[in-house]
Amino acid sequence: MGSFTYQASGESSAISRAYYACYDRLGTLQWQKILLTPTASILTDVIALGNILYAVGYITTSSGSAPLLIAFDKEATLLWQVTLSGSRNDLLYRVTTDGTYLYACGAQSTNAAGSTKRQDAFLIKYDTMGTLQWQISLGIRGADDAFSAITCDGSLLYVAGYMSGDFYLSAWDSQANLLWQVGTTLINASGIYTR
Repeated sequence: MGSFTYQASGESSAISRAYYACYDRLGTLQWQKILLTPTASILTDVIALGNILYAVGYITTSSGSAPLLIAFDKEATLLWQVTLSGSRNDLLYRVTTDGTYLYACGAQSTNAAGSTKRQDAFLIKYDTMGTLQWQISLGIRGADDAFSAITCDGSLLYVAGYMSGDFYLSAWDSQANLLWQVGTTLINASGIYTR
């Protein structure tokens, strides 16, 4: 999964395109597919749920970027693709599942009149057919981001990121209710891990 420069047949120039690939346990390439979007695209995370793979990332738009969620089977067939309407520079970083629903986190630009904010962290919940269940903004001040998300015991969603330079960890239920949130003074956060 990643991105590389590719020029599709009939296009006047090459652009950065997302691709996804499958390797066996010995590292031998089984298949590789390019996600042919009309503009540049990047995939940032992928998970498996049964025989279906779900990936998130973003595509570029005339005004910035828009979040992207795709589903494909293990034979590389694209099953569906959802592009959220992005306002400026909106993107998804991580995707996780509770076994029934998909949860993704990222950042979205703030366009509120008179706002001095640059972006808000946000969470989205989708069913496995690509239907939006809910979307919430986590930002409270300044530039906010949600970099990592993981589910635990199928009922809690943990999200890590930063709000105006202060790193945070938060817990949410499956109905988008904030259960708790703590801030830290960490310099670097690489994700959330469960034992």
